Amino acid sequence: MNAITASVVRGLKSIAPRIYLQGLSDCDALGERLLLDAPSAEVLLDVGCGDGKKTMRWWSAARAKRCVGLEFVSSEIDASRARGIDARKTDLSTTWPVADDECDLVISSQNIEHMHRTLFYAREMFRVLRPGGRALVLTENLSGWANVIALACGWQPFSSAPIDGAILGCPLAHLADVELERFSELGEAFEAGIVGAAAHVCVLAYQGLFDVMRTTGFEVLTYRTTGYSPFWGWPSRGLCRLDPRHGHFLVMEARKPHEAPQRV
Repeated sequence: MNAITASVVRGLKSIAPRIYLQGLSDCDALGERLLLDAPSAEVLLDVGCGDGKKTMRWWSAARAKRCVGLEFVSSEIDASRARGIDARKTDLSTTWPVADDECDLVISSQNIEHMHRTLFYAREMFRVLRPGGRALVLTENLSGWANVIALACGWQPFSSAPIDGAILGCPLAHLADVELERFSELGEAFEAGIVGAAAHVCVLAYQGLFDVMRTTGFEVLTYRTTGYSPFWGWPSRGLCRLDPRHGHFLVMEARKPHEAPQRV
């Protein structure tokens, strides 16, 4: 690597975290706006609620009367319950401990990409929703320009660099040089074989998420992206409006039809 190339890499590495975090912040903000603009919910379900900190934001924006959370790690469940969330222990690759039609809003924030059984996960969202209920899915976009360019360089896509608790194969990835101490707290999940808890297993592209939701039976209401690399701020937001397929994060709002078809 010559001096000029090394300088360019260092420059890109210095702004990569800012680009990623701005896109993620915009993703969360767009999710909150969609919740605020929609009718209030009776029962909110946050899939993969963790310690409940972000769940509280969704709960407030959705104006829900009750909030259910699904999580596997016991310490995270305890923290969520302390915040008033009805947190239930489950491995998300098995049938969720939620009744059919129990919820009218499901939030999946940065979670579906960790699943081995992506269609099963979407079908569980569909099952637990009442007819007319909505699902809000926030996830990384495999077809984002950052991932496309990383592949062209022979690197692991940014969104597929989290591998078993490490960031590998993508030297510009956010947290590439940081020891991820948080994953040491997930030993319970590792012992149970839930390796997806600390890895991105199936990162969906723009069309992939659309097809997963439509195949499951959902009607797509809103579909946008945030975080247009290598930009941030208003240039990134403007480019995402002009080219909605290549932002780094996907934001989809979908609805379970009132007359839902039977799924096999």
